[in-house]
Amino acid sequence: MGTAINWGPISPSADLLMNPIYLKYSQQTFGDLVVADLKQSLRAAQASNDSAELVAYLSWALRVANLVA
Repeated sequence: MGTAINWGPISPSADLLMNPIYLKYSQQTFGDLVVADLKQSLRAAQASNDSAELVAYLSWALRVANLVA
């Protein structure tokens, strides 16, 4: 069994939707995302429960960006 690559929709009230890192990438198309920038954002994320939604989003965006590269 593999790891799912899908990041699903979240509640409109989720804190992630106001996160500046999410806002930075969510305004771009997948073709415009820079893989190195996504990786840097992942490296900078804290390894904590508080950043779990952001890490999941960045991981998903990175996988999709690699698929369309």
